[in-house]
Amino acid sequence: MLGKSFCPRIKNIKDQWLYRINGEKDYCSLNTFLKGAKHIIKMSPVVDQWDRMAHFYASLEAGHVTASTALKRLTGHSEKNLFYKANRELGRILKTEHILRWMADPLKRRQTRKGLLKTEQVHQLARDITYGNRGRLKGKSLEEINSSGNCTAAIIAAITYWQAKEISKVIKENDPEAAGIDISLLAYISPIEWSNVILYGEYKLNRDLVR
Repeated sequence: MLGKSFCPRIKNIKDQWLYRINGEKDYCSLNTFLKGAKHIIKMSPVVDQWDRMAHFYASLEAGHVTASTALKRLTGHSEKNLFYKANRELGRILKTEHILRWMADPLKRRQTRKGLLKTEQVHQLARDITYGNRGRLKGKSLEEINSSGNCTAAIIAAITYWQAKEISKVIKENDPEAAGIDISLLAYISPIEWSNVILYGEYKLNRDLVR
């Protein structure tokens, strides 16, 4: 609805349901995945509530309402509510399309895993940086907690920038082609790396003061 396409890696995808719009159509090899009346999309709520849904999602795009507030409004409806039904049925259509593409396109699976691995790298770096208090934020106010989160984000950005700069420096100061290195592989090197960074500081002890 917002012109964006997400590529989640769905847990236990083999147990997910696929839905069809036409209950009488023969889907050949997919028929085994589409058994049962519950697997048929009811399009009437989507058609009836289309304009209202467009207004609802346009308010998100325009910033008139936050995603959390919109989600609370949506989940606050009962299953008998037409607007809730319309969003549920539309979500089932989009989810089915995503699962079918995931099953049929190996390149899509590789690209999604590649993107998720980068995200997981950032999360791991954040966990390693916030080692104090066992990774828990103990601010007394929302401002202090936000400040801690912003500091973590700033450190992650600094480490990533420094690593990218060092990679660039190595390439410029050396001759990869003469060393037999394929420069095109540089696109697969992530700057999100910190094994060469001393996150916990460096401690120097004066042995003369040790008793």
